[in-house]
Amino acid sequence: MAEKSQSHGRDDQLHVWSLSDPSDKAASNPQKPEFTLLVNSLNFCGVSLWKQPADREGGAEQTLLALPGLGENAEIDIYNLSTKTYTYQGLSVPNASNDTGLCMCLKFFEDPTGLCLAAGYESGTLIIWDVESKGPVWRYKVQEEPVLSLDVLLDGSIGFSGGADTKITQFYPKSDPEQTTRHLTVPTRGIAVVRIRPDGKIVAIGGWDSKIYNAKKFKPLAILRGHRQGISCLAFSEGRGSSQVGNEMNSEEVAPPNMFAAGSKDGTVTLWQIY
Repeated sequence: MAEKSQSHGRDDQLHVWSLSDPSDKAASNPQKPEFTLLVNSLNFCGVSLWKQPADREGGAEQTLLALPGLGENAEIDIYNLSTKTYTYQGLSVPNASNDTGLCMCLKFFEDPTGLCLAAGYESGTLIIWDVESKGPVWRYKVQEEPVLSLDVLLDGSIGFSGGADTKITQFYPKSDPEQTTRHLTVPTRGIAVVRIRPDGKIVAIGGWDSKIYNAKKFKPLAILRGHRQGISCLAFSEGRGSSQVGNEMNSEEVAPPNMFAAGSKDGTVTLWQIY
């Protein structure tokens, strides 16, 4: 969403904020959300955002939001932020509450067949849903314990997941999971966050044992030091390094494509660059 930001907390609310220029006089006044959506925060499940470009027939650009269902904790709702309406509510497999457990993490991506949604569950199962047909197209138990985080490249070529156990899982949404899924065991339990760099070359893993891995060969490249506690959030730059943000006097170059930020429970944020 251009010029907008979203925040999601444990107070059952998701806020959409309008970002104003720091030079704007109105920016000195306390900001209020442009829009607030009631959400289910019992699962501690984050949301996934997808911007659908305008189609060739002249249809408007759409911004979709996947979030835990307001009905059952195993369900998923898809909300259209552009129209302020639900596209679908209650996405789940039959008897999901007994089978998959709670929905723990979500990620939109796209493949040649259309928009897909990857969902990690309390049972350790990962399901990929076709958003248009509302049906599962891929399912596999990727973790022994709850899936706490997952990421999939936007083209759906590769994905990674981490959970409450000691395993990092590499999976391929377009392939047979029995043949292509791989696991890497780490020394400490609990993978809080997994993020793939947009070019698909490296994957960053956050937790008590935080490292950078080669995404294809699954080999460690670097250790993320500098935090007194475990890393709980990671974000890669989109790589538009030639762009600038801010006014003329206080402009900043957007981070280069090989930069990412890591946030820790100790309240610190570190910036990193890797090849």
